[in-house]
Amino acid sequence: MCDIANTKNALMKYFHRHLMGVMGNGPTTSKSYVSDAKQYIAYYSQEVDEALTNFEISKSSIQKYVAYLRELGKAESTIERQVHGLIAFWDFLHSQGLASESIPYKKLNLNIKPVINPTQPLSKQDDKRFMKGLFDELETIW
Repeated sequence: MCDIANTKNALMKYFHRHLMGVMGNGPTTSKSYVSDAKQYIAYYSQEVDEALTNFEISKSSIQKYVAYLRELGKAESTIERQVHGLIAFWDFLHSQGLASESIPYKKLNLNIKPVINPTQPLSKQDDKRFMKGLFDELETIW
């Protein structure tokens, strides 16, 4: 646990520099990870410790955050991406001596399953048009 109440803005700037410089992340990924960290801090301030004097990232706090995101109706793929951003933030905090060592994503036991949107079959009419176009094209080749 650490007190980030007075340093969160500076911490976010340093986290962004760390992602870009030390970790070699691109600007889009770095911006997303900083946004993920800010959202987690806002959640933590609202739901756990308003003063942010006992701020922490842990397996159980991430699991609770994932449950919160699900309650908000966030897509599983969005949640998964945000968790990766939080792990990057956790790694950063650890490198600064502000958090315990992070654990790999798989060991968080989050059971996140992105929704797969299967391809819809063609209607009979669209299928006939497709096949006619295909056969017409094949006739020009043969």
